[in-house]
Amino acid sequence: MDLFRQAPPLPMRLLVPAMVMVPAFVVMAVWLGEGHEAQAFVTAFSIGLALRVGLRFEGLVRRLLASFSARQTLAMAVPLALGPLAALIWLDDPLWCQRLQSLYFVVVGSMFLSDVIGQRNDMAALFWPWGPDETLSAGIDAHDGAVSRVVSAAE
Repeated sequence: MDLFRQAPPLPMRLLVPAMVMVPAFVVMAVWLGEGHEAQAFVTAFSIGLALRVGLRFEGLVRRLLASFSARQTLAMAVPLALGPLAALIWLDDPLWCQRLQSLYFVVVGSMFLSDVIGQRNDMAALFWPWGPDETLSAGIDAHDGAVSRVVSAAE
């Protein structure tokens, strides 16, 4: 347990969607009544996903603008951000919430794997939860005690 106590707390931007989604599900389930739990879950999940997209959209647009024109960025960012949300609302099935989440983790996992094979850490630096200014190596150096114990335990 000491290993986890030394790691810094997760930033609020990672926790806010869940903090909104859980109470939203309870409120929607009570409001919609018995027999509509699936609708309440899909609605709460959609609210959480919309909040997550909203919190990360500016960073996505900034990264895309660094490589593409404004028109190309718009053509990529809007469908990428709103496509999954629109699909969930249209399909209206809790099973698709799980499928979307699974697809997300398969895609992100394959990108991490591609980095490992290419001996890079681009994805790790991008998804480092303590902010874009802290690179992976800076984060590891700052929390060296916990990380070195994990690395030595893995070896």
